[in-house]
Amino acid sequence: MDYCNGVQGFINFTTSIPRNFSDDGIRCPCRKCKNLKFLHQDVVMMHILTKEFMEDYLCWYTHKELFVAPYSCWPVILTVYNMPPWMCMRLEFMFLSIVIPGSSSPGRNIDVCLQPLIDELT
Repeated sequence: MDYCNGVQGFINFTTSIPRNFSDDGIRCPCRKCKNLKFLHQDVVMMHILTKEFMEDYLCWYTHKELFVAPYSCWPVILTVYNMPPWMCMRLEFMFLSIVIPGSSSPGRNIDVCLQPLIDELT
């Protein structure tokens, strides 16, 4: 029921801003339409309820919630832990080792990103 209420909130927000819709309706962010089709708000609601939001649609950037860059990065910071706790978390003892580019978190595949760093340290 919370999901249904959230979808209704999304529809209400989207239709409350005049620039978000046209004569054809509002953009449909379901997995099938991927913000490419303009549909009536009732159809969009049914699409979202049955087909769910498209993958990685965390911010409503197309619906003007806020602008989100289509890219991101994930810093990997090394810290020296063989010092007293109040020292190891100080900025001068933290080292930016690599930056992982990508539109989303590497998640379980982080080992692939870290392999060159591990090879260099061993």
